[in-house]
Amino acid sequence: ATYKSQIDMDYKEQLTGAMDGFGIPYTNQELSTPEEYGVGVSYKMNEHTIALDYKKINWSKAKGYEDFKWEDQDVYAIGYEYATSGWAARLGYNYAKSPISNLPLGSMSTFTTPLGDADFAGLLNAFNHLGFPATVESHVTVGGTYNISKKTSVDLAAAYALEAEDTAKHFLGQDITTTHSQKSVSVQLNYNF
Repeated sequence: ATYKSQIDMDYKEQLTGAMDGFGIPYTNQELSTPEEYGVGVSYKMNEHTIALDYKKINWSKAKGYEDFKWEDQDVYAIGYEYATSGWAARLGYNYAKSPISNLPLGSMSTFTTPLGDADFAGLLNAFNHLGFPATVESHVTVGGTYNISKKTSVDLAAAYALEAEDTAKHFLGQDITTTHSQKSVSVQLNYNF
């Protein structure tokens, strides 16, 4: 079982300064990493290990993200490892519904910009889709470890967030379509003292 508390951060005048140029009335200067808790289990049989994990991310209570109307996430993960004394290979899959909801225009107040009156719900849609496109939902991972000696090993891992596409109305009433995917590769050299 795991628990991570919320961590609050104060950005002084950075957030309002960034919004002022667009005529956006935003006064909050705080963002938080959200509170998380979870549980996992694994089963090992000889060289084979299967693991299942569940995690809850409380975006709706995190400072800043609650203003952006992010929703909480349930994260589900499954992993498999085949390990020998000299090397190990791993596969994994992770799913979590996007925390970004598409807010209907007219569901919040309006405000005046240099371009005319704008809908605040549409502003949040634009900000969430362009500034924080957290729309990917499925991740696939592969990796492994090779033991060079009793003290030294090398890890190699790759992750791919499958492409997701989402469309919402922005503050001037037009559609924004965001397509998002991610790829990463990491290499790590380990030395045990």
